[in-house]
Amino acid sequence: MENDKFQEFIGDQFAKMFQEMQKVSGELQKVKDDVQGVKDIQLRMENDLNNKVGKVCEFIEVQRDVNKEIVERLERIEVKIEVLQLETAHIRRVK
Repeated sequence: MENDKFQEFIGDQFAKMFQEMQKVSGELQKVKDDVQGVKDIQLRMENDLNNKVGKVCEFIEVQRDVNKEIVERLERIEVKIEVLQLETAHIRRVK
């Protein structure tokens, strides 16, 4: 009889272990799903960040071109002002 009780005990223990392993397996699958979700979010964020950085770089290039054009225009205006100052000084001397 003791052998029957022992076999029943072992059977119960195996059944409990099997149930626990199924729970762990289910929880592990949830963790895998969560990790995959995080990977998907990370990939979207990286793509979004790359797009934004690219746009910022493009903006910087455009801004540099605009700044260069403004500086060139200011230099031309400066030259014109100097010419006008010389002409004004000459007119004052003539009077």
